[in-house]
Amino acid sequence: MRAGRVCGCAAGAVVALAVVCGCGAAPPAVNLTASTAAQQCVQDVFAVLAAMINKPYDDQPFADFVARYGTDSPAYTAYRDSFTAFYSEAVSRGVPSAKQKLLAGVTRDCSAS
Repeated sequence: MRAGRVCGCAAGAVVALAVVCGCGAAPPAVNLTASTAAQQCVQDVFAVLAAMINKPYDDQPFADFVARYGTDSPAYTAYRDSFTAFYSEAVSRGVPSAKQKLLAGVTRDCSAS
């Protein structure tokens, strides 16, 4: 019986320490709406940039993008700031390479509020 009480006390102490230290606490709340919006922004920026390469005479993807985000948005800033570099990289190495090269910058711009 004594060994069971010692083990029970040790287990209780570990749980108490975990609670006091915050080890058992739930992770901090994340703004999933902002995260999802930023992910959508990144997808939309790359969609309009890729359309520029794949369908150079079709202005509809850009018109839809501007209608959705406007010209004073982080999405438009991401598009504008990556336009020249994306075009240059996509022409020389392909769209996937251009996306990979510019992903960090576009993600940063899209996450700005």
